[in-house]
Amino acid sequence: PRMSKRSKLQASRPLVRTEFMPRRVQLLRYLRRIPIWVFVAALSAVWYTFLISHAQPNRFPDTGSYTLLAEAIRERRWHSGFTFRPPGYPGFLYLVFTLFGWENYHAVMVIQAMLGASIPLLLYALFRLISDKKWIAALGGFAFLLDRYSVGLVTVPLTEFMSGYTMLLAMVAFLYAVRAPALWKGALAGGAAAWNFLIRPSFQYVYWYWVFAALILCWRWAREQNLRKPSLLCAAAFLTVIHLGIATWSYQVWRHTGVFAPSLQLGASMTNHTGSMMELAPDEFATIRDIFVAERNKRGGDHINLFDQAGWKIAEATTTTLWQLSLEFKKINKYLISHYPERYFSQVLKAWDRIWTEDSHYITDLTDPYATGRPFELTALFRFVASNPFTRVLYRPFEELVWESPTFLRWVPWILLILAGFLFVVQKDNLWGRLAIVLIVGTIFYHMAVHVLVQFTEFGRYKLPVQGLWFSFIIFSLMCLFDAIYGRVKDRITG
Repeated sequence: PRMSKRSKLQASRPLVRTEFMPRRVQLLRYLRRIPIWVFVAALSAVWYTFLISHAQPNRFPDTGSYTLLAEAIRERRWHSGFTFRPPGYPGFLYLVFTLFGWENYHAVMVIQAMLGASIPLLLYALFRLISDKKWIAALGGFAFLLDRYSVGLVTVPLTEFMSGYTMLLAMVAFLYAVRAPALWKGALAGGAAAWNFLIRPSFQYVYWYWVFAALILCWRWAREQNLRKPSLLCAAAFLTVIHLGIATWSYQVWRHTGVFAPSLQLGASMTNHTGSMMELAPDEFATIRDIFVAERNKRGGDHINLFDQAGWKIAEATTTTLWQLSLEFKKINKYLISHYPERYFSQVLKAWDRIWTEDSHYITDLTDPYATGRPFELTALFRFVASNPFTRVLYRPFEELVWESPTFLRWVPWILLILAGFLFVVQKDNLWGRLAIVLIVGTIFYHMAVHVLVQFTEFGRYKLPVQGLWFSFIIFSLMCLFDAIYGRVKDRITG
């Protein structure tokens, strides 16, 4: 009998499903075989390419200083700037400029973006130690891409990006080294940490904190697994390689100054605190004191970055170099802080509030007139992010809820501690998760504390090396919390 059109369509449907279903199943099976870290790496690379293709390098005054030091490396000569700035970032610029053309800041931006694209993957590796669910660790890694300041930092030729990147790299390398201890793994992690130190010496003591935390938390495990000797050798290799790097550079500074230290900047930097009470310095330093106070009064009492602006004048009057003057200020700072601790720590408390709440837009969103010779302008990256419908929808909620909310930012340290405490408790059977939590939170607080104890300026810039870490960790921790709550509710319903 003749079939109707409807009967023909119904008869053909099973054949269509049978024809195309194997392909769908095959595709799903193929996708499931791909490790999740591949998706993390691929999406991050695509996102960085998408943003950086609409960006331009954003130079700052300090960029010129690092470029001069890169030139000194090229010419194999000593430069006085090395007394304040170690060779890590100038060496990076020298390498990039040598390969791609001198002062090619576009190449610097692209290479920093390539490194930055691996940060979500490093965070995934870090969070996998804490969570046994890959999708939570992956989303925690992706959360980094929602912090536009940390992502946009790759456009700026300063140490802030590279120091944060190498710190995270060293932390991940160290955690995986102590998890399966071996001499070569400790040495490799130490190399990453030494690179980090030579970019930003302020991380010098955090490596000891990592080793101390690992030995305290993991010693019982090492004893039970009969791995005490490999663990100690791994930690020793880690610290040895770091301090070989520190000592090698300190020796170079000693050769030219007679002072064995990796940097002589501490005295100069701390005048951002002690400059407010410099008139109380003893008569032993009368010339330095009087000129500093006079220069401060000329600026309406503003002592911030006064060493950078008037240090040369004081150095001329005292017939010293800037690094020698910095050492003299170190003696003055020691006297003022020990005799007037309440004034110093009152400023530290203000600095603690500022480093969490100050805006970072001048780093990624605005050009610097001192570096460009032109008035302030919006950067190409910011103009794109603000005008593109997708990026505007993606980033605007975080702008309103996080970066433009000083109240929330003041709560961030407490939120970190509360979430870390929750994770530490629920990870009672996960030694490596607990160690990762302690290292993450401890490193964030260490970095912030060091800068508020020494500086009283540019906190919107100095907080950035660890901002992406705490931002990602908070989102990751919240997902772990919601997952735990969901699991409890599900168990009660089904139980």
